[in-house]
Amino acid sequence: MNGLFALLLGLAVVAGLGSTGYAAVKPAKASVWVFDQKLTISETVTEYDHLYVPLRELAQALDLEVVYDRRAGETRVQRASDGTWMLFAVGAREVLLNDRQMVMVAPPLEYHDQIYVPLGLFCWFFGLTMRHDSRGSYYISQRLIDAYME
Repeated sequence: MNGLFALLLGLAVVAGLGSTGYAAVKPAKASVWVFDQKLTISETVTEYDHLYVPLRELAQALDLEVVYDRRAGETRVQRASDGTWMLFAVGAREVLLNDRQMVMVAPPLEYHDQIYVPLGLFCWFFGLTMRHDSRGSYYISQRLIDAYME
């Protein structure tokens, strides 16, 4: 009887997580601006204290190439202009950034059949600055030192 109860409890917990596998994912009302242009995003979400955005939409706005390897369960994102790239798996905290292993405090996740990435961390990996205001607007720009050098 205890085994059956444990099995049912386990199934209830898994079902309660929903299709994402993340119990703390919540829709968020946020606007994202990329280099002074408002980005049209299907949906933003938060998990704990991190804003997540759909990878495909963000990558397009930042002129990044995204390649999915479904067999390996990995996603590669690359910037052609300087060759910067990152490789990650959904749900994994470890990422490769230009052959260097890094650890993300907030891993990429899958939500509504899309890959979502933590906006601030993703920008940092690609040498961008992200700031936000109290109204829920997030602004992506070049790092100050990069802008100064141009």
